[in-house]
Amino acid sequence: MIEDVGTTRVPAFDGQRLQRAREAKNWTRGRLAVAVDKTIASVSGWERNARTPEAATLVALARAVDLDPGELLAIPRPEWGMTEFRVTRGLQQREVAKAIGMHPVRFSHIEAAYERPADAVFTALAQQYGITEQEITDAWERTRARLTADVG
Repeated sequence: MIEDVGTTRVPAFDGQRLQRAREAKNWTRGRLAVAVDKTIASVSGWERNARTPEAATLVALARAVDLDPGELLAIPRPEWGMTEFRVTRGLQQREVAKAIGMHPVRFSHIEAAYERPADAVFTALAQQYGITEQEITDAWERTRARLTADVG
């Protein structure tokens, strides 16, 4: 369904990093749950890597435990693909698609590197994410390389 496009969870989320940061603050799971307006069960699931948060929740979790959202990912920034730049800004695909004037399904295909966008799309995405055009172009190339590496 089209409503489901863009509601993906954070794929590279590292729950152990969240747990270590929470424990460093001497917070219980309950205290963190209250801070991000979620349930203890959700926090437990995230820390056990049984579940992953949505993009906006990733940002809220990071703020609550005094981290940058990227520090809760298992992928180092130099290896980020398209998705990692979006989710660390707390954005869903449909929000970005709307902001750049694109259909959500088409944006989903671009983010997955199924199609290469026009340079103007790279420019718009760089502006949305607060990064350079080169960073977003490189992220698309890394995403595409992973996609083609999985095919062979």
